[in-house]
Amino acid sequence: MFGISYLGEQHRAVASLFATKGTDKFNREWTVLVPHGSPVLPDALFAMECAVHRTFPVGDHEVVIGAVEMVRIGEGVPLV
Repeated sequence: MFGISYLGEQHRAVASLFATKGTDKFNREWTVLVPHGSPVLPDALFAMECAVHRTFPVGDHEVVIGAVEMVRIGEGVPLV
């Protein structure tokens, strides 16, 4: 399982944190766990939890395809 949080304007600091190397990005007080234990932002514009459906290698990365299990829609202005 994995969580996805769509960031709003108020999440610039979070976006900067995830753009850096060597920092603990997921063990933070500002995330909440959704039904299957994935961390998401409580005030995300859009959050979802997905089950891993398939993975495949692309270069030196893995692409993960998820099956959506939970969706939560918030309000606000997108960061991008």
